[in-house]
Amino acid sequence: MKNKKIKFGYIALFVLLPFIARAQYGNVGISDIGVKGLRVGGKYTKNQVITAMGGHPTKYFTFTNDKSVGINESYIYDSSSLYFVEDGILVDFVIKTNTYPVFEQYNGGIRVGDPITKINQLGVPDAVLTKKTNTEYWFGANDDVVVFMLDVNNKITQISYNFSF
Repeated sequence: MKNKKIKFGYIALFVLLPFIARAQYGNVGISDIGVKGLRVGGKYTKNQVITAMGGHPTKYFTFTNDKSVGINESYIYDSSSLYFVEDGILVDFVIKTNTYPVFEQYNGGIRVGDPITKINQLGVPDAVLTKKTNTEYWFGANDDVVVFMLDVNNKITQISYNFSF
């Protein structure tokens, strides 16, 4: 009987842990982070990516490796890139042009070329902007952080996200 209670306790802890972490660190999660309607963690076909991004990529690569299931894909759009794993799950992006907004579901989002202060106007719930260096800011909560690189005038030069496995 005692072992059943301990097992139940562990199961309850693992089930509740994400909710506890959310309550402690805020509500921004990977489902809030995305580019041109493609959400991190979402699964997309090649045609869906091409449609969302507004055309075919400059370069497109597929590959497999020992650590993943299915096909991994890289889409390069000039100097910006998107990386998908396991047959279409978006896990990484680097945006270097103003063509592709990030957080567009919040007041149109933010783009390369915008001042970093625009992030405060988006209204992303519970996300925190943290200055790491004079040219690097992190925006998000918990482990879900979008990194902004800035020029000397505090204008965004790069927006990136990398899902930690």
